[in-house]
Amino acid sequence: MPPPKVVDLRPSQTDKSGVDMEKLSFSLNPGANMMLATFDGKAWSAVRNVPFGTIAVDPGAHVFHYGGAAFEGAKARMGSDGVVRILDPVANANRFASSLTNLGMTPVPVDKFVDATLKAVSLNKSYI
Repeated sequence: MPPPKVVDLRPSQTDKSGVDMEKLSFSLNPGANMMLATFDGKAWSAVRNVPFGTIAVDPGAHVFHYGGAAFEGAKARMGSDGVVRILDPVANANRFASSLTNLGMTPVPVDKFVDATLKAVSLNKSYI
């Protein structure tokens, strides 16, 4: 069963000090947290919450040599009623799975992708 389209998330403890909410643009505006999972050649690991930061990428990674990469962004908005609304995370998960399949990679299970999206939004709720 897909998750509800409207998700009431618990308040985040994320500190947004120094973020000028009036000047946010349609560009990279990182939150304090990100979700991370790894693939061991057989299966995806559990999703972990880590502080936003750099990630290590092998110099032999396909993305550097052939441009093969997949990205799927999510849209989350705060309603006037204080409820966070996420635009169809299941559709995001399915598009991401399709992109990975097209690249010959093992797709992230839809439930794992959606769970990671909900956790990331919850942890970064103060940026919405």
